[in-house]
Amino acid sequence: MAIWFEESLYDHIKLRIEVERVVADSVTTFGQRAFIFDTVKHGRVFCLDNVIQCAESDEFYYHEIMAHVPLTSMGNAQSVAIIGGASGAMAREVLKHKNCLHIDMIDIDGENIELCKEFMPKVHQGCFEDPRLRVHVADAYHWMARQAGSYDLIIVDSPDPIGPAEKLFSSDFYAYCRSALKKDGVLVCQAGVPFFQYSTYRKVVDELSSMFHYTGSFNSPVPLFIGGKMNFVWASNHYDLNSCLDTQWERRATEISTKTKHYDLHVHRAALDIMHGVAKSASVDSCLAQGDGGTLVQRGIYA
Repeated sequence: MAIWFEESLYDHIKLRIEVERVVADSVTTFGQRAFIFDTVKHGRVFCLDNVIQCAESDEFYYHEIMAHVPLTSMGNAQSVAIIGGASGAMAREVLKHKNCLHIDMIDIDGENIELCKEFMPKVHQGCFEDPRLRVHVADAYHWMARQAGSYDLIIVDSPDPIGPAEKLFSSDFYAYCRSALKKDGVLVCQAGVPFFQYSTYRKVVDELSSMFHYTGSFNSPVPLFIGGKMNFVWASNHYDLNSCLDTQWERRATEISTKTKHYDLHVHRAALDIMHGVAKSASVDSCLAQGDGGTLVQRGIYA
């Protein structure tokens, strides 16, 4: 008899995937249920508290876009902070840029990192062995409050705004991130699935627009996330990522695309452009304009 994994992140909708083999199933000291399993069509999947964090088949859509859109636009980022990222996938992508000399990865649950090191090698691809990467088991909210002027780029690869992660979507946390950036730094945050979490996206945009001179959004497909696409919001007091598409950016984007599965300069342009369509559709869709398409369901502690 087949075993099925079921994700119920929102009320009234579920995602089911057939489990070929259970690889790991444990509750960490921090209280998170880490579940790793193999599938027939999607490779190995890593979940926390019944929510998919990444799958071998499609994680690169998310991690490549979130990392390379800001990094190729900036061109000279040396110090990078990654909030979350236990799987190592975000660090893997950042480390593809030779100019990134110091990467801090801050995750609240060290046991998840160790599980991913052991059981998700195709995802992290040995990035934890790179001396440029330093892993800190710490609360990112408090970490950022102590890092004034430290980073060229901060990537907030946060979970959904539920439980302990809710403060990573707060104005106080964004203010800490602003302070932790260098004067020409860039902040990038995940901002939910546009169809189901449009109000989350609007909140992130509104918060960052009140704190930074330049803000904008981009978007990427992630097939195994309920809703199919993820929004990202960027902010800076120096860079306008929409105006960085010059010949130097083309050279950087073309060079890094030799190391990626999905990202290239055409995908980069499209990721920025498609957000105009998200804003337009939301303005005429009463479901999205009034709030999220579904209610986020609290299921334990999210990483």
